[in-house]
Amino acid sequence: MVETRYRDFLADHLDLIEPGLTFVDAEMLLPNAQGAKGFVDLVARDNLGVLVLIEIKRSDSAARSAMHELFKYMALVRENHGLANHQFRCILLSTTWHELLVPFTELLEAAMFELEGRELLVGADGNPTSTLKVAKAQLQAAIATSPKHEIALFYSDKSREAEATRMRSVLDALGVTDYYLIHLDYVGTNDSVGPRRALYLVLGELSALQRLSIQDRLLEEWRTDWIESGEDPAEWEVDESDYMDGNNWDHEEQVFVWVNHDGTYAELEIGYPDKLRTMLDSWQRVSLSRSGRFSSELAWPDEALVSAALAEGEKHSTHFISQVSTANGTACGRMITNVSAALENVKTWRKQVPKLLQALISDEDVASISIQLFNPQDVLWGIASLVTGSNDRLPGFEIVAESNTSGVRVFSGLLTWDKETRIAADVPIEKVLPEGIWQYLMSRHYDVQWEEELRLCKLHGLRYAVYEVNVTSPQQFWRVHVEGAQFKRDELTLDEMRAESVMTFARENWQYLERMWREVFEENIFFG
Repeated sequence: MVETRYRDFLADHLDLIEPGLTFVDAEMLLPNAQGAKGFVDLVARDNLGVLVLIEIKRSDSAARSAMHELFKYMALVRENHGLANHQFRCILLSTTWHELLVPFTELLEAAMFELEGRELLVGADGNPTSTLKVAKAQLQAAIATSPKHEIALFYSDKSREAEATRMRSVLDALGVTDYYLIHLDYVGTNDSVGPRRALYLVLGELSALQRLSIQDRLLEEWRTDWIESGEDPAEWEVDESDYMDGNNWDHEEQVFVWVNHDGTYAELEIGYPDKLRTMLDSWQRVSLSRSGRFSSELAWPDEALVSAALAEGEKHSTHFISQVSTANGTACGRMITNVSAALENVKTWRKQVPKLLQALISDEDVASISIQLFNPQDVLWGIASLVTGSNDRLPGFEIVAESNTSGVRVFSGLLTWDKETRIAADVPIEKVLPEGIWQYLMSRHYDVQWEEELRLCKLHGLRYAVYEVNVTSPQQFWRVHVEGAQFKRDELTLDEMRAESVMTFARENWQYLERMWREVFEENIFFG
């Protein structure tokens, strides 16, 4: 009855909601063939003639139902009147926003139509007196882990624990709350390893406010240095180049600079997902220190934190690992987005793999999909390594689709050879690496070697191919190409597969590869 009173009063005083509104209807019916009808409290037009649907609530319990009502209006307005989302607006009025603000903020982020919230103020006589626009809540985003890490090394447990305490104090002072420390002990057999205790620091992605604070703190440090060096304070100025790049994790990297400033570690190293993956072969995790939203072991068990640091299923690692149920559309979409980013510089796979995954997801018989991808984007290193007996430096992937009725389908991504290209053992290095060996090694150090990937593939007659493999006996092989949702498959024999394999390429070009390995990699201490 109270909401009805508000509605009737506001119908005659629409200017309390927004100047220029004109009344159209009250309790307007929006029918639906499936029975999901709705009644809009008030309908008006704004001063540009756009329809405005107004929903009125007066309590927290009633306010929560407003989320469902607003989404229903969107569908019913489209169904009944043929209006597109941009041709109408919604205003939610409520006398209380205590319970409503958080779900309303989430709705604002997701709504595909214009939506506004206003607090309805009521006078002593029980009638509305005015409305105030409601600012959305400041919600924290889900945690993403920075792909830039830090490794501090120690000779004793005692020094490691003292440094962990100091690190936590510095991070707290910086306002950095979401982070964790992985405590590692060396258990390998290499006697030349010095410090055998490690702290591996992983930061959660900083919020916009945290990044602003970090930026302001850094600029103030620079200004202080400027003044202390004797420069005129009036001449201090900041230009665009002084601001850090949030897309490149510069703010998180600056946090590491401050954390390490007075550190008591024996050695310090840069960390990143692939380096941690290598470390875990010879270093044992002994404990984890958690902070902020990483503190919940229910949400973040130890293995989930390690997986996050390894960037499994993320775009930051050369190793991409993900498994999803096709019933989870959100997870499927995220997997496709991230694998596309992980393949950004591999043109053929970047086009084909997302299409392949989408086709499998769209197949109603497929229940789950898993993918393991290795994409070092360094074909010369991969093929030259073959002469050492190592084939685990070549790019590749495996996709396994498990169905409800027809078993398992397996797809493989491999480097393949054109069966024609042969390179003489004495080919000039300048033809393979026009900028020289040192420039290539430096590009590997700075992780930009992928810029030469396409040229090097063409030079060696190699390409990125996709196959489907029937793993039952007898084995069958098909070269796969996906157009839209359609699979195009060309069957191959085992002999044909072997003939175009990168291993056959290696046998046919063995002397050349031996020389490349020796002159480019083995003889350079830089990569010794």
